[in-house]
Amino acid sequence: MPGVVLLERVVAAIEARDGAQGALRLPQVKFLRPLAPGRDAEVVLEGAAPRWRFEVRQDDGTVLARGEVRGDG
Repeated sequence: MPGVVLLERVVAAIEARDGAQGALRLPQVKFLRPLAPGRDAEVVLEGAAPRWRFEVRQDDGTVLARGEVRGDG
């Protein structure tokens, strides 16, 4: 799964949990490894508007990406 798709899923997870947020910034993102073929991934969020930390984890627990998202809030 390309990095852009991972980040789209992070934003979707934020909006599903905390509602639409308007403009978001990604001041820190680190891609650690790609999602392996045939595997699922989940977005794990910490924090609340206007600042969240996230990890994207493969179904075996492998961390694929982590970073921070900030809203205008």
